[in-house]
Amino acid sequence: MAAVSYLWYKYPGADPQWLTEHKMAMVSNRFLGVICVKLGFHRHIRHNTASIERQVRLFAEELEAAEELKPGARDFWTGLRDGPKCLADVVESYVGAMFIDACFRYAEVQRFFDEHIKWFFEDMAIYDTYANNHPVVSA
Repeated sequence: MAAVSYLWYKYPGADPQWLTEHKMAMVSNRFLGVICVKLGFHRHIRHNTASIERQVRLFAEELEAAEELKPGARDFWTGLRDGPKCLADVVESYVGAMFIDACFRYAEVQRFFDEHIKWFFEDMAIYDTYANNHPVVSA
């Protein structure tokens, strides 16, 4: 909801397809995986297979390398392969738990969005190609 509200109010003249395509970047498993690693949540994932540990570690290493290649760039993450879905799941679960813990005060979710996500999407034009190449967008 925070992503949709952000786009709706920042781009009031945008058509529904543009809004949908650009929202996809904001809520993609890849981006939420980036947030998981950036916040250090990935270090606390418990797993019972070495393959998940390896996938998480490789994604974190690739993320660090991508960020070093494009210092200061907000879209440094777009060229990454998707990480394991558990990374995105951790962020989604965290936001849900935060919302419940705050007695369903949406302001806490908005605060999280403003502090950890909004910066990446202040210029949505840099995601036009990412949005247009998303596999569920039809030509």
